[in-house]
Amino acid sequence: MDKNKQNNIIRRSLEYSRSIAKSQPYKLQFIALDKYFKKNRIKINRHNKYIFFKDFSKKNYSSSVYIRDFLFKHDYMTPRQAILLTPNAYLFYTVQTFKLVSLLLERNKKNIVYLNPRKEVSFSLKNTHIFYAGILQYSKFNSNNASYKKSYNYFKKKLSNFQGNQVLKVDIQDFFLGITNKRLKKELMDLNFSTNNHDNLTKEITMVINSIINFFEQSGYTSLPQSQGSIASSVLSQLYLSKFTSALNNYCCCHGLTVVRYVDDMFIDLPKEFDEKLIPDLLDLISTELWKLGLSVNSKKIAIIDMPQFRKLIKDNLEVSYADITKIKTNKRIQEKTNSLLTNNGYDLLEFMKACERIIKDKGYSPIEYKELFNTYFSVENDDANKVLNNLVFGNGTNSLSFKRTQQLLEYVNIIPFDPHSFTILFIKLEKRLQKGENYECYVVRDFLRKELDKNPYTVRKALMETTYYTQNKEFVHNDKGAKLQELNKKFREYILHYIDK
Repeated sequence: MDKNKQNNIIRRSLEYSRSIAKSQPYKLQFIALDKYFKKNRIKINRHNKYIFFKDFSKKNYSSSVYIRDFLFKHDYMTPRQAILLTPNAYLFYTVQTFKLVSLLLERNKKNIVYLNPRKEVSFSLKNTHIFYAGILQYSKFNSNNASYKKSYNYFKKKLSNFQGNQVLKVDIQDFFLGITNKRLKKELMDLNFSTNNHDNLTKEITMVINSIINFFEQSGYTSLPQSQGSIASSVLSQLYLSKFTSALNNYCCCHGLTVVRYVDDMFIDLPKEFDEKLIPDLLDLISTELWKLGLSVNSKKIAIIDMPQFRKLIKDNLEVSYADITKIKTNKRIQEKTNSLLTNNGYDLLEFMKACERIIKDKGYSPIEYKELFNTYFSVENDDANKVLNNLVFGNGTNSLSFKRTQQLLEYVNIIPFDPHSFTILFIKLEKRLQKGENYECYVVRDFLRKELDKNPYTVRKALMETTYYTQNKEFVHNDKGAKLQELNKKFREYILHYIDK
């Protein structure tokens, strides 16, 4: 690969990494990245090109280790299999993935990956439209492309064009976990097939594939890393699905179907003339092609949606305006639901917290009872409850609450363990508003968490409360630099002390 192409890959990787770090300052992965960039002015010189383009080996890249993050799924019981990457490892992984894409583009396999008219890396085929987390663009950098939001809006826009009678919804189960190192290497190597396996391009693609897989294996990853906001993992996942995409596209072309997929969630537009009796055959094809890749359909999430219901769903979920798709706004129904919780000086929000406390008194921190209550207060037509909560937590709506109401809400700080990440942030936000607006000393969050963390055992839930508190206040709950984290997740604590606390 010539010098200019190497420079462009490093420049593009740095632009994406800097942008995503600034866009999500409440997540550890991006706090670490942002601090790294503030401390280090990374130049595109011979040394850094050697660091980012060299073949991976643990001896000369010891900063890469397997670090599990603390996150829960939406059932409030199951920890996610998420990981943290050191800043150096994050950049190395991004550069190597972008290099692989560039080489495959040079191979000119348009049935796998190509640049669309906007010069965006695309995996879409004639009847199959693919979207991934972020947009890898080969033109002037746009910071919105680093985040998932813009590509997700494109995805929603494409869904709004469905014209059929019904929509088939299909989800791939345990997607990233199913993409093991061995399987990923095989599929990537298959993409590298050439009639001349000794040409320089084939050799270079083989080297970068081996480098990525070695990086995974030496770092302790057994499957594709689920790193927060990583466009690299999202891109690799779509390369992995190339054969599946091609097989499904062939079927859809024959039967007049249209598929729209966002990473592992797909929707299939079923025209009026499509025989419903063929739906089992379609599902059988999908299951078979996924089985070839070691993946499977999540049978619990298969759904056939009538078009009127689907149109309403899409209309409600679309952004307020597509006049400028780079402007990400909260969709109308999410904002309306959030506003309803804050109407009358946050009356419904206070009632929700009171109901949470009643569950604690009667059932303890029961996730089943809590989930039902949470959906009652936060869901919009039995959907999008978590989006409403995120809008409440990260929006500015709570600033409209009176001083007295904010004090009342803080009396229910004991509900934090139900949703340790979101509620810790929410109550800290309420607390800071009192401290700032009225010069009022208030440390109810810290005091509550100290009592909780002193109880045994020290669990993932408690660790998530402690680390979330740290990311918001830049200090630990106790003056022990997170000593209990050492027992549960030694590498995680070391990550905080080395990349966040300095």
